[in-house]
Amino acid sequence: MRRLVLLLLACLNLLPLAAQSDPVFRIKVTMTGRSGDASFSSDLEIGYAPCAIWTGGSGGAMGSPAETLEKAGGLAALRVGMSLPFYAKTYIGSGRGSDGTSASVMTLGPGIALWKEWDKDNICERQTDASERPDYRQAARFTRTATGARIAQFDLGLVSAGLGGYIGCANPYAMTIDGQLVVKFCSFEITNEELAN
Repeated sequence: MRRLVLLLLACLNLLPLAAQSDPVFRIKVTMTGRSGDASFSSDLEIGYAPCAIWTGGSGGAMGSPAETLEKAGGLAALRVGMSLPFYAKTYIGSGRGSDGTSASVMTLGPGIALWKEWDKDNICERQTDASERPDYRQAARFTRTATGARIAQFDLGLVSAGLGGYIGCANPYAMTIDGQLVVKFCSFEITNEELAN
């Protein structure tokens, strides 16, 4: 599997919580692969916003992750060692298979996605269960470092036509490949200059 991943820091200085509507950063993953005789390609962009609750500890911070980020004045202003959990707020993507299948994902609401895959005879759909509170589930973690920041542990999104209904977000840590490669795949290092820009 080949990857091309782009990290888009959409807004390093957050708007006031009441006005915040856009994700803080976006991650775009483009993949190609093969399953048997069928090849596929997919593009998926996920926008991330601070979780409503702390996951994995708050490091002594009070309030929610979004409140902590607002009080700090943005991602670049977080103290070294501080980390924030983010949830997947928006989705947009599509997939194509050499066997004639297609796939797509669209955002229905904050953290709610509708995944579809179809061929000439069938359609497969999967929708996020809103009762599971997507904003309570960490989908990526931002950690401030001395040299900048690290975004890691993000979900690996798949919109993969040609795989017989295999659509949605997969847990990369459960895949049967080299664990160190998975960790490297699911991590971005950002410099202080990039944070300040």
